[in-house]
Amino acid sequence: MKSVQVYLLHLTNGDVISTYEDYDKHGKDTVAARFSDMSKNGVWEICNLAGDIYYVPKANILYISTGDVLEVPDFNPYRKKGG
Repeated sequence: MKSVQVYLLHLTNGDVISTYEDYDKHGKDTVAARFSDMSKNGVWEICNLAGDIYYVPKANILYISTGDVLEVPDFNPYRKKGG
């Protein structure tokens, strides 16, 4: 099991997409740092805890808020579903 911080991305169309990162993550690879460093025209690849992947233009993100801290099993969200 590992602890993850959930983030909620609030989009310009009213949708909210959740993503996460390891709770103890620090530095340039955090959600906040990646968002800040992304170019205005950049597209963010976002994975949620269900393993769904979204591609969201930075221009479509109004703001990011923090959600819960969860205990989840170790897994690789980029694995092939069903494989």
